[in-house]
Amino acid sequence: MPWSVTSPMDQKTQFIADYLRRNFSISELCTQFGISRKTGYKWIDRYLHDGPQGLEDLSRAPYTSPHRTPPHVEAALIELRTHHPGRQEAAVGARTPPSQLAVAGPIDHLRDPQATRHGGQAPPATRHRPSG
Repeated sequence: MPWSVTSPMDQKTQFIADYLRRNFSISELCTQFGISRKTGYKWIDRYLHDGPQGLEDLSRAPYTSPHRTPPHVEAALIELRTHHPGRQEAAVGARTPPSQLAVAGPIDHLRDPQATRHGGQAPPATRHRPSG
């Protein structure tokens, strides 16, 4: 007999169907499905408010990223990396006037996320050997 493979959405739908039939208590249903009662009540509440779409997984991405590098700084760094591909960010920033960077201040804290997010290559990882 083959293993039965079900998606999380199928399991949530089955949980709600069993809940609506009222054959089991919520505690029994949660035990059968291997979830906590808190999760069971959350699924029921989402289903009652939003219908079947409420059972879909929600994004875990934050609404805002207050420490994210501003887009104009990212664009300036991408442009610098394109024009100076062999140099490291700190060396490029140290030799480039702030007016050309479109930002006044140090940029050595800006690393790979901008490059990889915009299709660039991340620099190879360096390995620090312990001294001694």
